[in-house]
Amino acid sequence: MDRAEKMRGLYENKIRFFCGPEKIYEIFASNRNESGKLTMSYRDFYKAVTPYSYTSHDNTEEYFKRFKPKTLKIIDADGSGEIEFTEFFFFILLLQVPVNTLRKQFNLHADHTMS
Repeated sequence: MDRAEKMRGLYENKIRFFCGPEKIYEIFASNRNESGKLTMSYRDFYKAVTPYSYTSHDNTEEYFKRFKPKTLKIIDADGSGEIEFTEFFFFILLLQVPVNTLRKQFNLHADHTMS
């Protein structure tokens, strides 16, 4: 990696760690749909949530062309093949909720539906 790539990676880490979801989405989304709205490819999403680690991510392009990981299919709620801002925001929000809180809420909901 050359110096410019390292500097870009460190800048992207600052965006990931210190900016709001809107800015993260704006920086990493690389596509536009028919109506002109920004959308993320699965590769863009991976890059947005994976911190820079001084290694190349060039092979991810081929990986996402060949495979569609189940987790990314879940994030892409409408099945469009692209991640829109609302899908991105919802997933980022879920990542911030402690697992125990989610577990309690889902168990509480399951208890009410069973009775």
